[in-house]
Amino acid sequence: MPSMLVLLLAAASWQQAPAPSEPQLQPTIHAALPKNVDDYWFAPRSVATGARRGALTDAAAAYAAGNYAAALSSARQAVAAGGPLETYAQYYVGVSNLRLANPAEADRAFDAVLAKKPEGFLSLAELTLLEGAQLAADTRAIAAQTSGAHLQ
Repeated sequence: MPSMLVLLLAAASWQQAPAPSEPQLQPTIHAALPKNVDDYWFAPRSVATGARRGALTDAAAAYAAGNYAAALSSARQAVAAGGPLETYAQYYVGVSNLRLANPAEADRAFDAVLAKKPEGFLSLAELTLLEGAQLAADTRAIAAQTSGAHLQ
């Protein structure tokens, strides 16, 4: 009987043993929000509202609409204006020239973009730029062969 009592006491103490404590939830630590509302934008305020935006926006819209001559004109204006989005404008100069069958001009524009070692979309578009440069080189080679054939 005493062993039964010991067994019952042991079982009772086992059932009352505290469960392992659950980890306490903690608040997530976030970076402080900017105090200036203009700092919420990825592009500097001067670019988002300035004249540079108009030319680059016009270039992108004209290119998307298939009006490559207008896209080239607007892209050249955006390149001349300079600024942090100039590399994108140079990209539109290149792709517009490529669509307008100006491979040498496209090649120069793509070289200018690649020389800046772009980040973001333009780093992903690097393959397109390299393909464009290769197409430009192929077009020049074909033109050289064709003009040589006319001379013979």
